[in-house]
Amino acid sequence: MALPVLLKSERIITIIYIDKTGLIQELLKTNPNEVTLITRPRRFGKTLNMNMLAEFFDIPPGLGECAGYIVESNYEHGLGRSDVVIKDRKHRRAILFEAKHASEKTMLGKSCDSALAQIMEKQYDRGLEREGYRSVICYGIAFYKKECLVKKTC
Repeated sequence: MALPVLLKSERIITIIYIDKTGLIQELLKTNPNEVTLITRPRRFGKTLNMNMLAEFFDIPPGLGECAGYIVESNYEHGLGRSDVVIKDRKHRRAILFEAKHASEKTMLGKSCDSALAQIMEKQYDRGLEREGYRSVICYGIAFYKKECLVKKTC
């Protein structure tokens, strides 16, 4: 398939389309009574994928907000941006997720520890506490191919 090329002021801009709709097909194959964890590195399109799934499954915008939850990706707090944060406004608690890709299966534990260390180093939890969240739970997630390891702290 040829990729379109646009010329703009002597610069060549290449537009690459990546079809991510295969995620829908994979989710339809899963057991609906099980939780599916979708992790990707930073800037890999997590929000785009979630928006695509919400449109496909006809999930109204702000559904979690009706229950009092706010889910944000690349949320800025502390000294940086965490991958995902879920805020429970009613009970003033939050959950932080930081994900890392392991270079090999034996590195899953070290990558999880690295994710948790980043949360502490960048003070993501402190930023949420300054916003008035009384309880902040932090999860470090590491993945290698289809393997995943999750560790909790805070």
